[in-house]
Amino acid sequence: MTAQSDLKKLVRARMARTGESYTTARMMMLGESAEQARPAEVPAGPVDAIVLKLNERSARVRILGESGDMTLRSADVHRVLPGHIATVQLTKRWTYQGDAYASGAIKSARLDISALGLEPLPLEAQSDYDAEDLGEPFDDDADPYTALWRESTARPRPSFRMHPIAWEGREAWESDDDEAAPICDAADLYDEGHIAEARELVMSVLCDDLRCVDGHAHLGNWAFDREPGTAKQHYEIGMG
Repeated sequence: MTAQSDLKKLVRARMARTGESYTTARMMMLGESAEQARPAEVPAGPVDAIVLKLNERSARVRILGESGDMTLRSADVHRVLPGHIATVQLTKRWTYQGDAYASGAIKSARLDISALGLEPLPLEAQSDYDAEDLGEPFDDDADPYTALWRESTARPRPSFRMHPIAWEGREAWESDDDEAAPICDAADLYDEGHIAEARELVMSVLCDDLRCVDGHAHLGNWAFDREPGTAKQHYEIGMG
């Protein structure tokens, strides 16, 4: 029982490191191979790929012009974020048990929202609102927020409702479970100290649909104290 438990821990550690499925990771750990890895053709020059999700040492990506996703193993995954377009020089491509893999070097990363091919989420117009009704006023002229408050409450402003995918993700929106809220679950995990699990959950939501703006916001908030530059990139991707 202990040996089996230890094996499961090793398998899950490999999954987190490589992005492999549980079955594939277990078979690789045990040295089993029901299907030999099949090599695939490697482009001579660099390719552009949409970054969907980050693991510890790999990224889930989709090469522009191709329909399927693949796991990219690279020492440079720290250079990219979900929603980036990465320019990659591939050195090897293969499939294993129906899953696509590649290895290579990430040459650069950029923000190019139009290249992601996403359908913009609709905004539903609401009635005008008066920001002054939403909180306590700032009356102290020495407070730096006072001028901003007066500008914001000078007149009623139009308001809009964003599509729920923006904060719930597509999977939750299409689910029959009214309480499905993976981003909220991730926030709870983070507050409880389960940081790796929280990031993995948000990454999974973004891999399913990059339009989950709240996913980008949470990743930015969590990075802000130690890596403000990275946080800024998360915010810019979400805003885009």
